[in-house]
Amino acid sequence: MADPRCPRCGRHFVQRAHRTGVLEQLLSVAYIYPFRCQVCMHRFRALRWGQRYRRRAQDRREFERIPVRVPVRLLGVPRPASAETIDLSVNGCNVATDALLETGTVVELEFDVHPGASPVEVEAAVVHSTHPGGAGLVFLRIRPEEKDRLRDFIVGLMVRRATERGADPRPP
Repeated sequence: MADPRCPRCGRHFVQRAHRTGVLEQLLSVAYIYPFRCQVCMHRFRALRWGQRYRRRAQDRREFERIPVRVPVRLLGVPRPASAETIDLSVNGCNVATDALLETGTVVELEFDVHPGASPVEVEAAVVHSTHPGGAGLVFLRIRPEEKDRLRDFIVGLMVRRATERGADPRPP
């Protein structure tokens, strides 16, 4: 059985979402599960007859992080710092940097996603986790046009990955 398509944008780039509430628990008995589109962020339910999903204890992200190396400028920290993304989604990223970031700190970001184009600007991102040499960030505020540019970049990465695996990434 093929992965479900997003009913809003028609893409196959969906990921199983966490069940919330009693209704979704009951629906899963009938093989109806929640999914989240990785492109347009739409959350929906789909029938997956005969499919059972295991609980994911470790990673609770609803958006897949795509491995990528993109230069980033961190602003709004004591002194602006350069960094590089390790992975990226429409909702956050993981960066490698020598800047000292503390959990809960709010920063601004600029991504250089296309050479020669203006950077994608994230107005506010919170440091969700830290690790030696980097941090995990969740985007809090990003202008709609910037989010569209970031989404287009991520879709391009997903299409490239799907094509490399031999899947058809095109919407119907």
